[in-house]
Amino acid sequence: MLTLVPEEIERYAQAHSTSVPPLLAELAEATEEKFGGLAAMLSGQMEGLLLQTLTASIGAKRVLEVGTFTGFSALMMAAALPDDGELVTLELSPDHAAFARSFFERSPDGHKVRLIEGPALDSIRTLEGPFDLVFIDADKGGYLDYYEAALPMLSERGVIAVDNVLW
Repeated sequence: MLTLVPEEIERYAQAHSTSVPPLLAELAEATEEKFGGLAAMLSGQMEGLLLQTLTASIGAKRVLEVGTFTGFSALMMAAALPDDGELVTLELSPDHAAFARSFFERSPDGHKVRLIEGPALDSIRTLEGPFDLVFIDADKGGYLDYYEAALPMLSERGVIAVDNVLW
């Protein structure tokens, strides 16, 4: 796996940054236990805090996330939405979706999250915008298609964030 930040710098940043809520710490630990090596796909504390800050700083009310995995980034962004905000998250894997749902149901921000199971491109095509933030973090080969499908649904001042662009 490509490492962009040396491990000691990552540890330092984590130690000197805001910690995640206990439910999200539990989610991260449970992801490691259940999914083993796939847990590397989890956004984690630093990326989650960045996404939460981005969501808040642009005043997002609606967010589209392409690629739920176990729901960590969805819950981090949902926490920054207003109480009547909505985060739509798309996940292909029924196993990942079920795991994420179990944490959405326990979260105080879970009522803001709508998880759609199935191929992301098909799901995007059923949605109506506008979205203030689109976060793409799914199969890398589909990124361009996801971007092109989401772009027309972006609000006038919306932002698209794309993970793992150096892969």
